[in-house]
Amino acid sequence: MTVGVSSNPNTLIPIAAEILRLGTLNELELAMNTDFKSSLIFTRREMLRTVGAVLMAAPLAALADDTTPKKNLIKGSLWSPAGSDGKLSLILSGTATPVNTLVTDESLFKGICQDCFWVLEFKAAVTPKKSQCGCDTNAGCIVGDAVKDSSWQNMLKGLPLGVCLSPEFIDSGKPEAGIKRITIDMKSVLLPVTGGENITPEVTATVAKQIGSTSITVVDGGKRVAIDLKAGWSAKKLDLLEKALSAAGTKIDRFKA
Repeated sequence: MTVGVSSNPNTLIPIAAEILRLGTLNELELAMNTDFKSSLIFTRREMLRTVGAVLMAAPLAALADDTTPKKNLIKGSLWSPAGSDGKLSLILSGTATPVNTLVTDESLFKGICQDCFWVLEFKAAVTPKKSQCGCDTNAGCIVGDAVKDSSWQNMLKGLPLGVCLSPEFIDSGKPEAGIKRITIDMKSVLLPVTGGENITPEVTATVAKQIGSTSITVVDGGKRVAIDLKAGWSAKKLDLLEKALSAAGTKIDRFKA
């Protein structure tokens, strides 16, 4: 029997919510047809992973809540490591220099668990706590690996260089006033470069095959490279990209303390 599932998040989210409501393995087993129970048992995590994988097919921006101007999410990435005082610098598409801002305990992080693909949203203060999906701490779920002390600072540090961080500021005209929400999109990348003019269509075609990208665009006057991916960004893909760009005469810029 084949079951068709809509890729519309508005359809899937109520289904996923019902899975969470059922919760335990015993309850899920009781909800299944007896004929299936003898040969197939779905754990809660497996069911979350199935629903989450379909949700992953939609752009992360489409999963923002109704108060978020979806089409206006800013593409950015981490520039300088965040300190214990909550201050950090972000590179934003369309902005010439890094922007200084502030994460408070009330700031929100939104992203996808790398294990079960569940969409998570949590306050910075509870980043070290167990996630909503239960796979790991919030930090561990977002990074997909163990994170030292599970702090939000080390969570951001643990992400592969260039992962898209789309900030919503408390005051859009004053980034220094602080962060309302940061959406983390592992399928989108923004990297500062030197020598962006050397990235030709031939180079992007070669890189696209190596890293599995759907688009590679030189933006901001040749100072940044924006990438969209079929699957999540990783340190391995970063290494492949860096080697290809270096051969073309382009260097990825990094923050120097």
